[in-house]
Amino acid sequence: MYHATPYTPGPGDLMGQYTGHPHDPRTPDEPDEIQDAHAVLEEISLCIGMADRGIQRGDLLQFRAAMELAQTYLASMTFS
Repeated sequence: MYHATPYTPGPGDLMGQYTGHPHDPRTPDEPDEIQDAHAVLEEISLCIGMADRGIQRGDLLQFRAAMELAQTYLASMTFS
């Protein structure tokens, strides 16, 4: 004899497929502070990537230039 089990919704069943996606119009905008923090992290990540490539090639001049650029970039900022 077959007994059908009752349907129990899973964690994603009650939300729409694209809930929380950045292009979903229902998703709230990020505050400016968060967007600025993302921009800072992106810039520093680029500098660290350049420094890493310099180390891998044994180019200490590129490493120093990238780290000085990151240091200058961070020194000009204020974090609150």
